[in-house]
Amino acid sequence: MQEGLGLKENDEVDFFRNSSKSFIVAKKSDIAELLASMNGDKRVTSQPVKEPGGRAGQAPTAEELEVLKKLDTVRYAERTEEKVNSMLTRDEKAVLKGLVAKGFVEPFAKAGAAAKYGIAKSIYDRFLMRKKPDAAEEVQQAQQRRSLRAIPVGQEKEQAAQGVDVYVKALQSNGFVVVRNEADASNLSAAMEDSIRRGLVLGTRAFNRRFYIATRAYINRNSSQILSEIEKSSKSAADIANATGLDEDGVRAVLYLLAESGDVTEVRRDIFKAA
Repeated sequence: MQEGLGLKENDEVDFFRNSSKSFIVAKKSDIAELLASMNGDKRVTSQPVKEPGGRAGQAPTAEELEVLKKLDTVRYAERTEEKVNSMLTRDEKAVLKGLVAKGFVEPFAKAGAAAKYGIAKSIYDRFLMRKKPDAAEEVQQAQQRRSLRAIPVGQEKEQAAQGVDVYVKALQSNGFVVVRNEADASNLSAAMEDSIRRGLVLGTRAFNRRFYIATRAYINRNSSQILSEIEKSSKSAADIANATGLDEDGVRAVLYLLAESGDVTEVRRDIFKAA
């Protein structure tokens, strides 16, 4: 292989998937020249070849990020080409091809099984899991920090306990609760540890960075009518709430928790469809 590629000491190579069972090996310099000849611009040869997974510091565009978010709503076990293509528009499919070419999305295939799309860990960690708070949230967090500094020493735990008690009462009364910051969610989780361990209370963090928590009884009581609303066509949480007479945030809580189990897909922001 070394002679065939004309490799010299310190030459860098790259690997590209050719099929589910084969890869193409090429020198990075040859790839750059090929891109230059295709684009009719020899200046491309002076640009570094991008490495998979954003390791060279690349960031996805807004369009790419939206496709990544949509891809992330599907459980990996079900993230086949057929499934993914069924939920993407023609333009989004083109964006997905670009994500694969950049290494942001990586198709994996086992022998005898359909390939599944995986999101590169570095991209997932930087742009999906660890999102930077938006301006409104930064203001809210700053206000919370200032209010905490104003609390006399020794009263922090008392105030935290009072906040948790409000959430617990709301959960017991309504069957669901929406928590808007991580500190309160952590405190509530500790207070409800036994119920969570027994599966009586479930929770998840949505893309809007809010924590949706609901009792198992509330989910079981309302999931059937919610699913029936989105069985044939996608609908917004507001439309589902209007049709069922349920609280809009309660509907979201059930939808996000059903999405965790793969029964629901968020096809667009706040638009849901039965999987």
